[in-house]
Amino acid sequence: MASQISGKTLSCGVLFGAALTASGVYDPRVIISQLRLQDFHMLQSFMTASATGAAAIAILQGTGYLRLSAKKAVPLGSFSKYGGNIIGGLLIGVGMALSGACPGTVLVQAVQSVPSGVYATFGAFLGGFAYSAIKRVFSLGTADSASPSIDKELGVSPLSAFVGYELLCAAVLGISTLPHVKSHWPIDPMTGGLVIGGAQIASLILRRSTVGVSSVFGDAAENTITFFTKSREGKNSYATSAAQFAIGLAAGSYLLTTFRPEFATSTNLVISPLRAFLGGLIMSVGSRHAGGCTSGHGLSGMAQLSVSSFITTAAMFAGGIPVALFV
Repeated sequence: MASQISGKTLSCGVLFGAALTASGVYDPRVIISQLRLQDFHMLQSFMTASATGAAAIAILQGTGYLRLSAKKAVPLGSFSKYGGNIIGGLLIGVGMALSGACPGTVLVQAVQSVPSGVYATFGAFLGGFAYSAIKRVFSLGTADSASPSIDKELGVSPLSAFVGYELLCAAVLGISTLPHVKSHWPIDPMTGGLVIGGAQIASLILRRSTVGVSSVFGDAAENTITFFTKSREGKNSYATSAAQFAIGLAAGSYLLTTFRPEFATSTNLVISPLRAFLGGLIMSVGSRHAGGCTSGHGLSGMAQLSVSSFITTAAMFAGGIPVALFV
């Protein structure tokens, strides 16, 4: 039986898709330039959005309206509690550097007819199938529900951890503005981050859940495999929450640039079809292995002060920067 269509999920997807498009973080130039440490547009937008989301989460959890657990860790067998987060994050970074996209923005690129984004999207969906096969063959570990938040890891109060994170975001934003790189986008990066943060707040209020996109690739693969290998008596769900959110995201991006065409990218960055396809596949496998992507870990998980998300996000940059600099 298919999941019930949720107007709230679709609406939140529309808002998030429009926000990603308005902020410009889907532009391949923005992503590649960030990984080459030439332009910090993407970092400024995401840190502003994450800080905004963290404040909303703290307030909503403080009032009792919301109860969120830290993002789970992904172990690597018995070797490392966060081994899966590290490997997955490295793969996401490599895929981003190759494709000029990330698991959330790749759908926006496809809607906006960015050539490399279309190929990367095909790669991302194939990556969902690849990871499903890899997981079955190698019996990869699943998320560990015992993963702590920063306050528990450091032994401080949740308020202290929250204040510390907000100060960290402010410091990163301050340092990243020192190069004085003029943005080519219609709105400045921090304003774009506030718009993304607003979409996060809408999701927290309407769905009592944070934003995240990459699970749609895994869901598509698992549903397809189940459809062809198991009984078709309706035990599987095809209209998953992730699929509905992704559809809304694509619609939101399309609607925004239809009425505000200045937010449609005119990038002249050329990424070959093969490179974009491989990048999409690699980052999709990485996001599934890490249990989240730039949205699920970078925007939402860090805002939840999840240790696993800080580790995964750091690994993304560690994997993406060298590849972007030398490819």
